[in-house]
Amino acid sequence: MGRTTSSPIPGRMKLIFLFLLLLPSSFAFDCSIFDGVLEESCQSLNEVDENLIANLIYTNTTNPDHDFIYEYNAIIDVEEPPEGIIPTNAEYIKDAWLKFLSIQPSVRFEGNIIVPENVEVRSEYDYNIQIPSDFHSDNPIDGQICQILYDLESESSNLEVLVDDTLIDQGKLCEIIIVQNSTITTKATIETTIKAEISVWDKYCCDWDEDGCTGYCYDCDYSHNEYYPETVIMVDSEDVVKNEHEIIAEFDLISQYFDTTKGKFRKDNLTNLIVTFPEAYYKDTDVVYSANFSNKPYYFLVLQAMRNNDRETSNLYRNNDTLFVSNAETCQISYSDFFNQGVEECNEIYEEEEIVDFTLLPYSESWNLLFLLTSFTFISFLIYKAMKKTWGKWLIPTMLMIFMVPFVSADECGLTNLASCIPEKIHDFIIDLLNAPLEPLLELIRSLLENPPSIELFEGIWAIMVYCMSLFFGLLFLYSGFMFLFSGHDVIKREMAKEWLKNTVMMI
Repeated sequence: MGRTTSSPIPGRMKLIFLFLLLLPSSFAFDCSIFDGVLEESCQSLNEVDENLIANLIYTNTTNPDHDFIYEYNAIIDVEEPPEGIIPTNAEYIKDAWLKFLSIQPSVRFEGNIIVPENVEVRSEYDYNIQIPSDFHSDNPIDGQICQILYDLESESSNLEVLVDDTLIDQGKLCEIIIVQNSTITTKATIETTIKAEISVWDKYCCDWDEDGCTGYCYDCDYSHNEYYPETVIMVDSEDVVKNEHEIIAEFDLISQYFDTTKGKFRKDNLTNLIVTFPEAYYKDTDVVYSANFSNKPYYFLVLQAMRNNDRETSNLYRNNDTLFVSNAETCQISYSDFFNQGVEECNEIYEEEEIVDFTLLPYSESWNLLFLLTSFTFISFLIYKAMKKTWGKWLIPTMLMIFMVPFVSADECGLTNLASCIPEKIHDFIIDLLNAPLEPLLELIRSLLENPPSIELFEGIWAIMVYCMSLFFGLLFLYSGFMFLFSGHDVIKREMAKEWLKNTVMMI
């Protein structure tokens, strides 16, 4: 870990980091891992949103496949800082970076990172050590520095993993235990010491005569060592939520009637459930799973969950939490939540259930009522025909006026307001007349919508239908007989009446 270079930094390294920082969007997912149609789909998604490609890789939407995510991410090597990471540069420690790469298993759900009790944390970091260039002086001055030789005296780095500021482990790949909602922190500490071997000019006499020293020379002699320590600390963290969800997934077979088996299921809204029978199934999906990319351009897969409300049935009938199926010889339930899944046999707790048979109400023909209704209708018809023949077109207005008299002569109408009162009363009467048949109909519809269906209602409707049909056939029989008896010498009417009589008898 870490690399040692001499100053200055090579121009190529500068260009690489400039490219990483300024052009992160130039990376695109390598679609060559797919074949055929999937590769074409990948190329198309690359032009729209490369995050969508993650769901070409991860395809299990109803169950979280953490093993697949782990195996996919485990083979990714990270050598350079991922997109968005700005390296740290000190005097000697250069291009230092740290990234929290993954927590596995984990699920992103409603803005939180949900984790189980045991997780594996993966981090990556790197740096360079830049050793200064040696110094040499060609200008001898007694006592001044003539040479500095730099060397790496020591170098060390350490990566710690902390949970809520408590040291748990060290290393890039650590297994930790989460007991509550926590903050997982990775802390990289890089330490280095640069040694400087310093030499100074030493002036001495190298030529003399009887008068003394006539010439001086200089030697560059070792003087002492100096040490320059430096430390860089980098921190990255993620907040996690401890998974406290307990799966509720049960299916009880409770009764059987002839070839139909009845069962009830119970589940919570974070559990996906599948009830399987030999020829039928029920699928209840409250959470769907998908994947997204992180740490580009390395494209780590991140598992995401989203609430859903999907119910799917095949060859069975569902009523809320109750299922009715024809063949329940074998019954299994499959369930899953964020981190747990399993398969169990259905519970067979058949209970004695009272089956209420359909009963027919006793029906007795009321010929007296039919005769009275028929007679009343026939007499009313004769009166109507007589009045129409006598008064002609004035019949209907006269009838309306007769019915209106009690309303028009109300107490609030007098001689002073008769002109305005009578039209108002006539208007109110017409409105009431129109609303009269609608009110019970609307009330009946409201009752049907608000209340569960009642067998008594259908029994009453059937009784009304019986009376209406009896009345219809009775009137048709009487009318046909009347036309047959009083058609005189009109052969056509007599034949028509005869056919009506015959058809009426056949229908009855």
